[in-house]
Amino acid sequence: MATAATTEGRPLTAAELFLPNLRGWRQVLLQCTAAMDDRQLHWVPPGGVNSAAWCVRHLAQSEDWFVNAVILQKNMQPRRSRELATREALFGYLQAVWAHTDARMAEWDLDYLLQPRTMPPGFRGTPPEHLTVLWVVNQMIQHFAYHAGQVRMLARLMGVEPGGLG
Repeated sequence: MATAATTEGRPLTAAELFLPNLRGWRQVLLQCTAAMDDRQLHWVPPGGVNSAAWCVRHLAQSEDWFVNAVILQKNMQPRRSRELATREALFGYLQAVWAHTDARMAEWDLDYLLQPRTMPPGFRGTPPEHLTVLWVVNQMIQHFAYHAGQVRMLARLMGVEPGGLG
């Protein structure tokens, strides 16, 4: 059994390991989308496929699915696009997913992160042979960073310069 402790002598949690990085990417996403009006949020560049709104929806749905369906092994369906038609609904869902993820990560210690999981139907890709909660969390963060970068690029293509980002 693996153990890791903080200076307080208690088990280190996934929240302490991963949330500083994930929250940084969340901040990038929020700063970019806050600088966009609704037209810009839904703009797709010439020859492009996805808007910033699509990326936000996809990130919320994916994180919801990674945490609930894969890690917690619940039978669930993320909210669909028709339920997220307004900016308020979209960002409300995103914030609710983040709150749920943060609360669960605060409960997961290293032993939990090393537990095996199986990938339910719906994953596009090839999971490793020995899939663990740790792999899923890393995949989720890498996926988030990728799409946050897309949103940042879309903002810059439109000439939108979010405050606080260099």
